[in-house]
Amino acid sequence: MLWLKETFFWVRVKRNPGHYFGCESRTHYSDSEIETRLKELCLTALNLLSESGLIAYDEDGVAISSTPAGMIMAKFYIKFSTMILIQKASGFRSVEDMLRILSEAEEFSEVTLRRSEKRVLNEINRMNVYKLPAKERVRTRADKVFVLIQAHLCDSAMLSENVSLMLEANRVVSLLLRVCNCACAYMEESAMDRTSFNALSSCFFLKRFLLTRTSLNGENVLKQLKGVGTTMMRQLKEAGIESFNDLRVEHPRKLESILRRNPPFGNEVHQQLKSLPLLTIKIEIVNENLVVRAQCNIESTSRRFSLLFLLGTSGPQSRTLLKRFLASSSNTWHEEKVSCRAGGGIFPVSVLFAVEDIFGMDVEKIVERKLDGLLLIRATARKESSSKDSESLSSLRRRANTIPEYPVKRLKDNKLKVRRGPEFVSRSTAPQVVSTGPRTGNSTVSNGHAHFISQKKIS
Repeated sequence: MLWLKETFFWVRVKRNPGHYFGCESRTHYSDSEIETRLKELCLTALNLLSESGLIAYDEDGVAISSTPAGMIMAKFYIKFSTMILIQKASGFRSVEDMLRILSEAEEFSEVTLRRSEKRVLNEINRMNVYKLPAKERVRTRADKVFVLIQAHLCDSAMLSENVSLMLEANRVVSLLLRVCNCACAYMEESAMDRTSFNALSSCFFLKRFLLTRTSLNGENVLKQLKGVGTTMMRQLKEAGIESFNDLRVEHPRKLESILRRNPPFGNEVHQQLKSLPLLTIKIEIVNENLVVRAQCNIESTSRRFSLLFLLGTSGPQSRTLLKRFLASSSNTWHEEKVSCRAGGGIFPVSVLFAVEDIFGMDVEKIVERKLDGLLLIRATARKESSSKDSESLSSLRRRANTIPEYPVKRLKDNKLKVRRGPEFVSRSTAPQVVSTGPRTGNSTVSNGHAHFISQKKIS
């Protein structure tokens, strides 16, 4: 009580005690009554914080100290009810579940669901990657937040037509990013078993979607490049270019032809791609130990990248290992080595290697061990298609790129010389390096060890 009397909270309670004690009609309280009510109020709050694991008492029950979870809550200015939601979210496995539960945070209490907005929000929900359950409409504040965030990240045209919803979506995304940062910090502090790996990786992906303003299915990943906007992304998508790897193998002049830009725009785009780190993972068995090497190669850059390495084992003694390190232009080659005992109970092992502030450069692998001792390594990709039409179109584009180009037979009596344009190396004629990149999902089986080669195409 001595400490409380030295705070501004004591001044506010004395001026308006009915507001804090639940009796607005009564305006006068004596000092002894205020002290008694405040003691009850403080004891109730301390018990709630202690039961939630945010504070801890000493052996005598007198001194109070904050736990790591309480420090994280105070660092990000998170409300108590939201921190309870974050603790519950540590058991979820997917990005959709993580987004759905964090949309119920108390930080969105000022968001109002108006009757005039329901029709627009329901139409936007039909085009989102993650939709509300079947036959359900936008009815609550959490549903509105859930729909608005996805519409903002995928650059929805319907959202841009409604100015009030667009401004509200910008504010909601900023609030959710702060909540998601708190959730990531809490899960990193309490990461122990395989469930923690799934929750932490999903929370990390959601945080990066919000940070880079990219869609949850990765369709607008190219807008992270400087000078590439919505119109250019649509032109590149029509040409079958949807990722950094697709953009890297294209000739600069062909990019300028697709985007209708003048030189040296294509060279500038390629120069930006060279500044991005190339991530690879190598996995092998050495003396009954599973050795994972995370490697990063940077050609030329003036910035520093924060890299995240996450490994999760299975079995009764499952563990989650998190490691961060910086990569810069001072050293173009970086490697981190992690080893663990390759007992039969640790498989399957999940490995994630990613850049924290850039989406589209991730490498994610799942390692399984067969009965004969061989390693089965599968590449996984967290890219979900928003509709079946986009899958069929991408399949048609891939098949069209594999059609051989036959030479055109010229007529003998053609006296006019046909001027040939610049020759481009097409995807079908260019030699390719077969690899197990994150987009293919192919499996690699090796005896004792397995190596991953980043997906490259020679142009």
